[in-house]
Parts: sequence; C-alpha cells; structure tokens
Amino acid sequence: MGVSCANPKPCRTCPEVLFKDLLQVVWERALRWLELPTTRNLLSQQARLIDLQEVPEAGTLVAVVAVDHHWLELVRNRRQLLNHALSDALGQTVAVVLVVKP
Repeated sequence: MGVSCANPKPCRTCPEVLFKDLLQVVWERALRWLELPTTRNLLSQQARLIDLQEVPEAGTLVAVVAVDHHWLELVRNRRQLLNHALSDALGQTVAVVLVVKP
C-alpha cells in the first residue's frame, strides 16, 4: 500500500489498519458470491486477501490472495471462481494472484 502512520504503534485510524479492515470486508463479501459451499469454506479457512492494487492502464484490479501451502494447488484450480467472486464483489474486473501464506 505504501502509506504509513507516524505513530510507532498501529491505531484504528492508521492507513495500514484501515486498509487491512477494507481487505477483510472485501474478502468476506467476495466469499458470499461463491455458490459452492465447499469452495467458500476452503477459502475462508485457508486463504485471505492481503493486497488490492489498481492497474489503470489495464483497467483492472489485482487481488493478491495468500493461501496455505498445503492448499495452494486446490485453490489454484478454483482461481476462475475466485476471479468472478472478487469481480462481482467489487463491480469491476479483478485478476487474482496467489501467493503462499508467510
């Protein structure tokens, strides 16, 4: 995100905290768009949205989703469903990038 707060400890109004809260809201909203309960449960338990960036020249958003390494291949097979769910939740085209949870 690139925005930081002057406080040494994060506070409720710090840009980082607000951005993380926004990511959580977007993630929960996207999960509700998934029709298959098994996919929704898998993603809610083993993945999370960690970044969202606009790519103006491409007219799209890039969503970075962190996934537990044990489940990465299974989530990779459901990437198209995740693309659609995030696109529906945000009202614009979203490209999903999967990364292993740190």
